[in-house]
Amino acid sequence: MSVVYGGMVAWEVRDSMVRGEPRSTQMVLIVGALAVVALIIGFVMVVKRYESTKLIRRLKRNPALAPETQMVLTEDGILTTTETFSGTIKWSHFCHCFETKTAFVLSDAQRHATMLPKRAFGAGEAEVFRAFAQAHVGNNVVGFSVEGQKSG
Repeated sequence: MSVVYGGMVAWEVRDSMVRGEPRSTQMVLIVGALAVVALIIGFVMVVKRYESTKLIRRLKRNPALAPETQMVLTEDGILTTTETFSGTIKWSHFCHCFETKTAFVLSDAQRHATMLPKRAFGAGEAEVFRAFAQAHVGNNVVGFSVEGQKSG
């Protein structure tokens, strides 16, 4: 709807220029269009914030949505166990590992993430995991490799 309104305002500005109307009318139309766009952007931001807050509230009210999870790091991968699930994710599954202030985040090619909170690591274990992840995560070739041409 804002695109239609913006198009109508642009058309109106063009018409006012053709008719030789004063520039103040053109400026009012331009400022009005910018105000409408700003309101729409603000509305979208408020809705997104509301939805994320609603999700957090839902998770806090219903612990079954975020069950207690035990993760054991092995040479093969991460053994994940909850009350209703148990499985292993191999290290070769992960393409990327990055670190935030509070967690290590492992992601796969589909951008699914596994978060390992740093509070779960003992003294010195975070540094050991960081080195391990650098050695094991993202080393698998996805697709095909491209070699540069040799200059001759």
